[in-house]
Amino acid sequence: MRLTNFLNEKKKTTKKDIATAFLETAACVGIFAKNSLISKIDTFIETGEGKEVINKKISEILKKPYDWRKLGIKTTNEVMKEGELEQYGVLLAGIKGMYKFINDVVSKNLSTLNFVHAGIEKYYDMEKEIFGEIEGSKPNTADCLICNCNLDKLLETMKTSSVIEGNESFVEFENGVKYYQISLKKDKSSQLGKNLTKATAMGLYQKYTDDQYIEPTNDNRRNEGKIFDFVKKISSSVWKKLRDLVSNILKPFNQKVMKKFKSGKISNQELDNLIGLKFEDKKNKKTDAENRVNLINENQDYVLKKINKIIEGFSSSHNDSFYMKYDKLNSLKNPKFPNAAYKLAANLKTVNIVKELMFDFDNVQKKMSELIGEMLFGSTKLPLWVVYGDEGDGITYKSLGTLKAYINKDYEHTNLEVFGIKIEQQEYYYTIDLMMLESVDNGQKKYVEFRTGTAGSSGFTFIFGGRKYKEIGLNETINSIKKWK
Repeated sequence: MRLTNFLNEKKKTTKKDIATAFLETAACVGIFAKNSLISKIDTFIETGEGKEVINKKISEILKKPYDWRKLGIKTTNEVMKEGELEQYGVLLAGIKGMYKFINDVVSKNLSTLNFVHAGIEKYYDMEKEIFGEIEGSKPNTADCLICNCNLDKLLETMKTSSVIEGNESFVEFENGVKYYQISLKKDKSSQLGKNLTKATAMGLYQKYTDDQYIEPTNDNRRNEGKIFDFVKKISSSVWKKLRDLVSNILKPFNQKVMKKFKSGKISNQELDNLIGLKFEDKKNKKTDAENRVNLINENQDYVLKKINKIIEGFSSSHNDSFYMKYDKLNSLKNPKFPNAAYKLAANLKTVNIVKELMFDFDNVQKKMSELIGEMLFGSTKLPLWVVYGDEGDGITYKSLGTLKAYINKDYEHTNLEVFGIKIEQQEYYYTIDLMMLESVDNGQKKYVEFRTGTAGSSGFTFIFGGRKYKEIGLNETINSIKKWK
């Protein structure tokens, strides 16, 4: 039987503190697991045989004088003795997940293994005293430390020795003490727990108070997958608050976009500022509008180059917050077409507005990154790892680095496109469509698509409309939408 089958069974409801102690103790056992224990576990998963030998080896590990939580030992022993099959499967998954992390990562840097679990609160206090904390953040999300010394020596080291800077994987002091901060998760579908303090500090979440918050059960624990993975199976009460939090970030941005892209007439002054050509009244019978049409048509190459230059600025500066598809028009294929001036003017207005909004794209994404980053790290400024129970796919751990690095660089799981532009060439102008992130809800990202352009052939107008809604998965990107690839 595959281990994932154990984990997919309906879980028996337990008190949160008991369940947490059990899950985390299972992982801590994996720190000291040997190949022989893992081999027996694999055999049991396939055949259901050998449970007695496995239990004996686990019991031997639990008797070693490390920083175990008493409640965790008690619950683990109960599960080994009389626990249901799915509970026993979670125990084995936790051991295997940590075993793989130790062998793949920790053993390369720590020759001696110890851990901090029961005394983690003492570590939190010392960390805040020595390294400081992030204002408004929830507590450090690390559940245990894997180190090359005991807790007393670690605390003394934190007070007396200096950290060697620049390590994004583990913490190392000049006196040789090293440790990893570990956030322990049952599996990769475990979910995000309560985290509203940072949002409140950012001024983004003032609608709900603690007494309105419903604490998620053990079946709604934290997840550290790609951005927004944490909402996949989250309870409806927790999800509603996170959805509203996301909305509070996106709403002012969306309102600004809608205000900028307002349909209507392009005034003479705005048109002259856009085009950058000096209009002079030739004192003939032609109207101002007609003279402007002629002036633009006589300088179509200039206007097209100006449009392309702005678009190319997008190409050099856009990042994960901004999706762009660009089919460049190098020269007008039908320059004599009378509507060219109106079309080009509308194109130029569109790309100018997008240029003005580029900072907003990045700012919105950074706010999202800060929010998600704090959900992952809590108040710690130090490197953090997530270790999962082994579901049988071989993926049991992930490095999150540090919160500072997470926020300040294009981190692999912060790919959240808040805006997209699709620019396609026609004979004498571009068709330009825009895509704006409107909400994140029920496991989907919802975008609204707009068409930009002009009303036609008798005046300088700007049209922003044709609204269509597109929904894609949380980890999908805009180029997964038909016609946007």
